[in-house]
Amino acid sequence: MRVDIAKNVEDKKNFDILEPEVGDSIDQASQSLDKEILFELSDNERKILRDVDAALRKMEKGTYGLCEHCKKAIEKKRIKALPSARYCMVCQSGSERSGF
Repeated sequence: MRVDIAKNVEDKKNFDILEPEVGDSIDQASQSLDKEILFELSDNERKILRDVDAALRKMEKGTYGLCEHCKKAIEKKRIKALPSARYCMVCQSGSERSGF
């Protein structure tokens, strides 16, 4: 998964560099929108990649599945739904309210 995401990000960077903007203003607007969408996708993929890397580091340290805030075990359902979860449900809710 990590390798696939990293390759997608790199491919999108290369696409952006290689594709010249040509044509009339409508073509240029369309190309600009395409590039914006690609950038947004690659930004999301970069975030996923960071999350995957962080989860792998936690596995190496033996802290995977522990809440970063309260240090208790993250609920199994939450880990299954979001393997890169950093917080248990209680702390996640608290962080969304107070922004810790």
